[in-house]
Amino acid sequence: MNGKGAGVGKQMIEFRHLRYFTAVAEELNFHRASERVYIDPTPLSRTVRDLEERLGVTLFVRNPVAWL
Repeated sequence: MNGKGAGVGKQMIEFRHLRYFTAVAEELNFHRASERVYIDPTPLSRTVRDLEERLGVTLFVRNPVAWL
């Protein structure tokens, strides 16, 4: 054991990532989710994209017309 704990070599997921992801998943809309967590839509979207990059998966398919 190197004493650094879990996630060595990976970026850790922060609570805000999960909070914002949950809001978007429940609202299915970045604008409504941003109002729910009291943050502007742009940083909310950036944080969710950061979470996707940290996990190495696409969590939401972004489409300006409809959610897929």
